[in-house]
Amino acid sequence: MRYRVLTRFKKGTCNTIDDVTGLAVKLDQTSKRWDNVQCTELNMEPRQPQDFPVFPRPPAVYIDARPDVQMPSVTPYNPATGWGDL
Repeated sequence: MRYRVLTRFKKGTCNTIDDVTGLAVKLDQTSKRWDNVQCTELNMEPRQPQDFPVFPRPPAVYIDARPDVQMPSVTPYNPATGWGDL
């Protein structure tokens, strides 16, 4: 004699523990919060604005802050002649 299976597996109907209240609830009644806590919709908390700090932008950096100035040319040292025209 064969037994007919009357129950079917339904994903998400297993029992789990609510991390906030500690009560046993069904998995399809829970969801993960932003801090990775499994809880029901009654215990959901929104993310706080302090979690997203806004830092001021640093001041702009000038690419060429110094003007172009012609440096005086200097004759390199030559051991045979000395410093040249100084």
